Amino acid sequence: MTHNFIDLIAKPGAQDEPAVRALQEALDELGYPEPRFGVDGDLGQQTLGLVGRAVSELLGYDGDTTPNNTVPGIVAHALVNLAAARRWLSLADPQEQPPRAAAADTGGIDRFPLVQDFRSESWDGKERRKNPIARVDTICLHQMAVASVRAKRYENTPIPESLAHLGDHSGPVYVPNETGKIKRWRKLSIHFAITCGPESRAWLMHDLLWRLPHGHGWNRRSVGLEFEGYFAGIHDLGSGKHSKFWRPKSRPDRLPMVPTEAQLEAGRQCCRFIIGDIARLGGRIKYVGAHRQSYGVKASDPGALIWQGVAVPILNEFGLEVAPVLKHPKHPGRDIPAQWDPQRRPEVSY
Repeated sequence: MTHNFIDLIAKPGAQDEPAVRALQEALDELGYPEPRFGVDGDLGQQTLGLVGRAVSELLGYDGDTTPNNTVPGIVAHALVNLAAARRWLSLADPQEQPPRAAAADTGGIDRFPLVQDFRSESWDGKERRKNPIARVDTICLHQMAVASVRAKRYENTPIPESLAHLGDHSGPVYVPNETGKIKRWRKLSIHFAITCGPESRAWLMHDLLWRLPHGHGWNRRSVGLEFEGYFAGIHDLGSGKHSKFWRPKSRPDRLPMVPTEAQLEAGRQCCRFIIGDIARLGGRIKYVGAHRQSYGVKASDPGALIWQGVAVPILNEFGLEVAPVLKHPKHPGRDIPAQWDPQRRPEVSY
């Protein structure tokens, strides 16, 4: 069906128009779904914003694509035709097409059984200012480098299921036999604390828009996750060797931990909830980042196994990007090393 985009799209506030529906369907196919209202045929502010992002990111144009809150017909045609071309190429040679990114689940925290609401018991002393929703675009991962429960030494331990493709040898490590105690972390300046152990949970401690001092240059644009435990910066599951691991002076012989599959899954569910909740509020998560990228001193934050078990699958599932490296006046951020993600960073060393 041919739509008269010039007549229909150009009307400010057009409602229930077939051409607007066609545009919204194209945006959805291209990875820019309407987070609140879906394909409703109404040319509202969210559709206008999605058009601007799609044109900027897909077509490389940074000018004003929606003058006077309208969408010029030629712009609508370009997006609809681009979606149709991608659809045709997918049918012609599906092996050449990457899998379509998952849509954000905006159904709320109850949709994620390993994500628990702890806000009523968390300390609110750091809740002073909120970030605008348009600015929040990053999930930032951390490791605590401590644990609230004892861990037992193992010469080798079973590899978490989601990391089994990386190897089958952990080397000598510590593994927590109990689940971490969330109340110990109630004063952390972080949005989520993800406890270690066999019954790990991701505990929501502060609303996602609070600006918390957790990640230096990430504070104004991110949601922060702290993984309980102490993990090596480099941990090769093929050989069992690990390095770049911080040991306190009181424990010079301490070994790194291996996260449980429960902790990794809690982290992934946490990221899915964040992506959906930010979309529900009208924003969009674009990046997954590590603290090391904003503050170079934190080179092992969050560590290889957390990045490989949480960040990499979420990047793939939602078609997100690795966050950019940020500047710091004394300790510039460091990019993701090849040892963490060789497919995306083959040229970057630790």
